[in-house]
Amino acid sequence: MPGVRRGTCEDVPAVQRVAHRAWHAAHDDIVGAATVDAFLQRYYTPSRLDDAVTDADRVFRVATVDGDVVAFAEAGPTEADRTWSLARCYVDPEYWREGIGTTLLDAIEASVRDRGGRRLRLVVMAGNDAAIGFYEARGFGRVDDHYDEFLDVEGYVYAKSL
Repeated sequence: MPGVRRGTCEDVPAVQRVAHRAWHAAHDDIVGAATVDAFLQRYYTPSRLDDAVTDADRVFRVATVDGDVVAFAEAGPTEADRTWSLARCYVDPEYWREGIGTTLLDAIEASVRDRGGRRLRLVVMAGNDAAIGFYEARGFGRVDDHYDEFLDVEGYVYAKSL
């Protein structure tokens, strides 16, 4: 069973590695490898990740196996009443279907509830059937459509009451 703990600045290189592997595995066929690379270069810089793990208003967790970071997730409050947004939730593809994503998501949900959150929402790309199945199996329901201008891709908004 993986361990889950709060992410730290020391985890940033491992988080970048997991993000690179997971994003390419999940999204290359949908938006192309070059678009994935551009996204990672923009949103997964050391400074952005340092800010994410040190922001006291957000929840950033990593899952480890034998001490190595193999997954990460981040959530933060939205302007909507007691709704939080799951901004990132990625598992190294080598560890897909081993329960690590579920364990990590459970930890995020518990942390959000502890902070008064009552609803968790997320966006997933259309065509990412693995992620859609993962979230639907964990009680999330599709509530809206979404278009990502940077990635030029359609997607869906999912939500779950906590």
